[in-house]
Amino acid sequence: MLVAWDMSFHKVLVEVNSVVVLQLVKEDTVKLNAYMLIIHDILRLINQNWEIQLYHRYWEGNRVANFLATLILDMHDNEMKWQHPPVSVRPFVEADSVGVA
Repeated sequence: MLVAWDMSFHKVLVEVNSVVVLQLVKEDTVKLNAYMLIIHDILRLINQNWEIQLYHRYWEGNRVANFLATLILDMHDNEMKWQHPPVSVRPFVEADSVGVA
């Protein structure tokens, strides 16, 4: 979402593969839990002047996001920005674009 905001997107669709995280965000309050800092940051972004929609989607339905999340975990980095998708994600982009799960 931060990249979309920085690029001045006005309408954004966010697919989340965790029902728990989606519920925490949709409650629109930050409760004391292990995710409260990131939930606070997400809520701050959501409440900016833009149209943003959040949906649950199983990871199999968005292999690009799943691949990138796994890649970041493997790199032991909690924040990564790419100007262009890594070459290794191309097969997943092609599969997601034609609806292959």
